[in-house]
Amino acid sequence: MTTNDRIADMSRTVYAWSAARTATAADAEDLSQEVLLEMLRAAPNLKEARAFYGFMWAVADNVYRGWLRKRRMQPALLEEAEASPDPADPFAAVEASEEIRLLRREL
Repeated sequence: MTTNDRIADMSRTVYAWSAARTATAADAEDLSQEVLLEMLRAAPNLKEARAFYGFMWAVADNVYRGWLRKRRMQPALLEEAEASPDPADPFAAVEASEEIRLLRREL
C-alpha cells in the first residue's frame, strides 16, 4: 500500500479529527481538506512506511495550528460578516435591533 493510498484510507479519520476541533461541518471540511492536501504534499518526504501514523498526526497538528492562527487574525471580519443582516431582507436589521434591545433590557 502506497503512502497516497494510506492517506486516502485515513480521510474519514482526518475528517472526524477535524470535526472534533471545529464548530461547524463546513469548518471541519475545510480543515480536513487542508490537512489532506498538506499530507499529499509532504508524502514524498516520508522515508519509512512504519512512520506513517506519526507523520500523519504531525502534519494534522501543524495544519491545525496554522488554521487557528489564520482564524485569530481575522476575528473582526468574521464577527462583522456574522452580525451583518441580510441585505435582501429589509426586516432583518429591525429584528436584530429588537433582539439586541430585549437582551439589553434583560441584562
